[in-house]
Amino acid sequence: EREKKKAAEKEKADKAEKADAARADALRQENLKRMQGMAGASGGENATGTALKSSGPSATYAGRLVGRIKPNITYPGDMVGNPRAEVEVQNLPIERLDPARIAAFVAGADPQQQKGDTLMLACADSRRADRQAARLAALLQLPFLSIGLWERAFAGEIFYSHPGEPMPCYGCAFEGVAQTMGTQPEPRRRFYTTEAELEKLDFQPGIGIDIAFVTQIGLKLAIDLLNRDNPQHVPRLLGKLSQFTLVCNSNDPRLGGERAEIFSHPLQVTSSIQVGYGQGCPPCRWMS
Repeated sequence: EREKKKAAEKEKADKAEKADAARADALRQENLKRMQGMAGASGGENATGTALKSSGPSATYAGRLVGRIKPNITYPGDMVGNPRAEVEVQNLPIERLDPARIAAFVAGADPQQQKGDTLMLACADSRRADRQAARLAALLQLPFLSIGLWERAFAGEIFYSHPGEPMPCYGCAFEGVAQTMGTQPEPRRRFYTTEAELEKLDFQPGIGIDIAFVTQIGLKLAIDLLNRDNPQHVPRLLGKLSQFTLVCNSNDPRLGGERAEIFSHPLQVTSSIQVGYGQGCPPCRWMS
């Protein structure tokens, strides 16, 4: 009698458990349908749930979409191995560099190559060297861009010019420096420090980021200069920054000394510095 009673109780408990499981499953299905409706799903009751809708975009639409986007994010040409770069090294002062060698290098193997495809980029730790590069650019009618950094990269400077319209050259901007070139030691931009303070220099963490910040602004200008005759190119900075632009990473005198105080706040990019024509600047006379 006792065993029969236990069996009946167990059967009753199993039935109750199955009933609870059935109610829970029904509630789950109801919740799922409600969530599908809230999400805008339109699949039928037998849909597998792998997509919000029973039908999706056609293969033709997907192909057109890929066709519009892919050419703008991938290189469409054939490339075998690393891209080829032609480098010519001249181990001599830039003042002794024959302009004809530069002109030949610009033309390359194709004498019909447009000069707009070339940019004279000056990044020497010397205003004298950059000024000579600007002379060559003016002589060959090439756009010119100079990018430099000051002590500990607390700030940087960017200068550009191009033959598309009359504008002062790099020599005009630093005419006073040019006048002292004959007798004074080569003037430097002092990218990171002076020679006298080199031993006590304490580089701060993140100087690579400071260098990159100035460089990235210069590279945006480089792209604008190379595409200034491209009607489809939207200039990022050309025409919006002045020819001579200062870029501040930090205005803390502990990094930049007294010169850091010319900036009102960190990450400042000037846009109002004006450069006039020099009185005795050969590049500007060549272009006049």
